[in-house]
Amino acid sequence: MRLERAIIYLFVVLSVVLMTLTLERLIYAIISPTMPIGGNQLLASAVSIWVINVFAFGLLYWQVDRGGPDARASGHDRPPEILFPQGSEETRRPYSFIDYVFYAFAISTAFSPAEMFPDTARMKVLMMFQSAISLVTIIVVASRAINVLK
Repeated sequence: MRLERAIIYLFVVLSVVLMTLTLERLIYAIISPTMPIGGNQLLASAVSIWVINVFAFGLLYWQVDRGGPDARASGHDRPPEILFPQGSEETRRPYSFIDYVFYAFAISTAFSPAEMFPDTARMKVLMMFQSAISLVTIIVVASRAINVLK
């Protein structure tokens, strides 16, 4: 299980680093007169970055919250880092992986956690980082792509 967890963390870190580098290159292509980039390519890149952002952070939240999926399944979980609205006050638990993907989707779409709340500083920092990636992707890249397509 440790190897699996390490591989998942490595995958998430690589995804976020490559996504950030791609975003940086797209912004450079937008502002650089020597690298013209078409609206279709910009829009496709923006959508790809946004989708990867949602799933990479959804996977990360799934691994981090309450000690990870193994700890939650065995009943030896840690205190929650994300408060979910399901259940009573003491048992606010996610039902499945899709709850974490929904959390990441809400953060990337509305730049807020919807009805779930980050309860630790680590989760708040991760959420801010994810929101920043999404914000730059939507405002800079997608808006420029739409402008070019007009």
